[in-house]
Amino acid sequence: MQDGAEREKKPSIMSESIRNLRQIDGNGKLILIDNESGLVDGYELMYHGAQSGLQFLGFHRRILRSTCVFRRRTVARIRWLAAKQHPERELEEYVNAREPLYRKLKETPEVGLFRTFFGVRLKEVVDWIDYCDSLRDR
Repeated sequence: MQDGAEREKKPSIMSESIRNLRQIDGNGKLILIDNESGLVDGYELMYHGAQSGLQFLGFHRRILRSTCVFRRRTVARIRWLAAKQHPERELEEYVNAREPLYRKLKETPEVGLFRTFFGVRLKEVVDWIDYCDSLRDR
């Protein structure tokens, strides 16, 4: 939605409802219910789309760099995953164990883009977390 608002120069898009965002009863935490785009078409958009790919990469980079507040548990899991020799395999094994339909997507070109670039994107997140930690330690 943020990308659409920026691309179309229509800030009103941001006031529309987000269909895959839900609030947990009782504690107010939000859950983003993602579909295949996190592992499939997001990577196609970013790494297969020439000019639009650069736009999406830039958008995601700006969003990441807009905050330095991360849950400790999330950071611990990101660091754990990033320490793996093949973090994309770890994530795929996790998804396979919980979503049997994912296997049907496995050999698409888009999944190949995920396998190729996930480690790069994960490193970018870890580098940003490290930068934020360095600010806190000053």
